[in-house]
Amino acid sequence: MDGYIHCESEITSTQFHNDIARHLQKNRLYGDKFTLLFISDDGKEDISKEEENIVVLYRTKTRNDFASDYFDQLKTLELGHVLIYMKNITSTMDLVHLLRPIVSTRMLAIAERQTSGRGRSNTKWESPLGCAMFTFNLEYDLDSPLGQYPAFLGYLTASSIVRAVQDLTEGVIQLRIKWPNDIFAPDCSTKIGGTLHDVIQNGSGAVIGVGFNVANEKPTVCLNALIDEWNMNNGQKTRQPITIQQFVSCFMNHFERFFKLFQNGKREELLNVYLATWLHQNQTFSNQIDENINPYDVIIRGLDKKGCLFCEKVLDQSEESISPHGLSMDVVKQIIHKKISPPS
Repeated sequence: MDGYIHCESEITSTQFHNDIARHLQKNRLYGDKFTLLFISDDGKEDISKEEENIVVLYRTKTRNDFASDYFDQLKTLELGHVLIYMKNITSTMDLVHLLRPIVSTRMLAIAERQTSGRGRSNTKWESPLGCAMFTFNLEYDLDSPLGQYPAFLGYLTASSIVRAVQDLTEGVIQLRIKWPNDIFAPDCSTKIGGTLHDVIQNGSGAVIGVGFNVANEKPTVCLNALIDEWNMNNGQKTRQPITIQQFVSCFMNHFERFFKLFQNGKREELLNVYLATWLHQNQTFSNQIDENINPYDVIIRGLDKKGCLFCEKVLDQSEESISPHGLSMDVVKQIIHKKISPPS
């Protein structure tokens, strides 16, 4: 497993590598899942046969095409200014979790392939070629709006995916959101992406993962297939395919903007963006969360100020708020239930 470190500027590069250097042992940073070996792009390092799970990261001043396109379109002030580009890795979440405590810069790790990608509740995330699979770190104070209401992390991320696709396709592809953070194709029945966020234990930040199918038509659908379908239905080929780097940079631009809006007290504005494209307004679902209580129907009315699902019980019209933590929706069976974790 190997990858390359690209930075937005020389200042960012110096800061990132100085942070790393203070924690290296013989150019290695040891973690629970793997060991990172840092090498300059013209350097060489011997790896003994006894060393296992080595991830080699090359420090390079020459950007590859992916990094050049990514930074050309990145407009953020802080987020994603260090790009770690991997051919393959177990999980970009594991990589960012290992680096986050020791670096002060905002990084983004992306992989062409992941061998152990994961979703919510440790469900397995398929990681074929053509998908945008990336993770980035976000820092904020515990007493800030997002520190107090971390449920909105998923809503920020999902809304940023939808808005990025709207921008890149000039509005012809309108994705939908399944609560809390799954992304569906316009047909409202095919999942095309999802998000995951791990809140740091002291509440002062998060590690956020995104998986979105840009260009792999198997086994279901991808963004570029939706664009091809639109071109065919409209008798023209004016919409060009989207690259992964275009999607990622556009996503980061929107995410930083939404993040700053939320932290500056613009919660209602973000809620309006999220609710404009979700699937559930005024739909009736069966609440099957508590196994000790008989299921009962609720009508979904929106989200409350804490980010919980705001519902009205059909039986007596009383109000109920449902936290997204550990829950999922089955849009076919119309039920809300506990998300089942796979066996370890």
